[in-house]
Amino acid sequence: AEPAAVVAAADMLLAAERPLVIAGNGTLGARMGDLLLELHALTGIPIATTPQAKGVIDETHAACLGPLGRDGVYPSNRASRGCDVVLALGTRFGDRSASSWREGATHNTATQKLIHVDIDAAQLGRNYPPALGVVSSAQVFVADLLAVLKSRAEAVRKARTQQAAWTDKWQGWKQQWEADVTKTSGRGDVPIHPDRVIGELRRVLPENAIVAADIGMNHTWVVQQFKVRRGGYLVQSGGLASMGMGVCGALGAKLAAPERP
Repeated sequence: AEPAAVVAAADMLLAAERPLVIAGNGTLGARMGDLLLELHALTGIPIATTPQAKGVIDETHAACLGPLGRDGVYPSNRASRGCDVVLALGTRFGDRSASSWREGATHNTATQKLIHVDIDAAQLGRNYPPALGVVSSAQVFVADLLAVLKSRAEAVRKARTQQAAWTDKWQGWKQQWEADVTKTSGRGDVPIHPDRVIGELRRVLPENAIVAADIGMNHTWVVQQFKVRRGGYLVQSGGLASMGMGVCGALGAKLAAPERP
């Protein structure tokens, strides 16, 4: 990544009071989970993902806000529209993850500074104007950013102090969401409540199970509530797939990993 851009991004994040990292599908393809968690451990910045990036970090990890957008969850959308600086990595801000670009639903572009990092220059400014656009693989950029931040330990410490109120807020939003889902995941409705379907699946499936989500409202429930522990454990389409792709996805997954359910 351009060194001056990396330094500028570090300056913006260290000056922020309410920073947020958004990890897109580019981070999942690059298997960036360890790098992202290292960034969180150093800075305390929470991580939201696009629906297509589910599993790039363990969704049960304290740093993970969950997926955002129209199929997303409360803590990630709430943090996304309430933050002041966004570091977006490997995402094109598509209509699903950006709630059809409705201002104030997932993003508040008028009041936020966007650092947009993508390997495809055509994505920068395509849907949202960045304060800082960086053409780079997300993996290389984050590695370079970590190096800069580690050289500025005192500034990082001060930034974490000024972000204390923000940390309390996003942690509270996570707790509120989990409490609300717990209420509905155990209900005995007939017909069965969708939240209970996902809750039961979470309880009985082994951690290494591959889940294939077909197209429809069922996909929304899976994106929102099925916690993916590792990348590649959820087969889904975020684009224009036809109904029935879940069957094909499950067959393909079994061919690729026959030893896993």
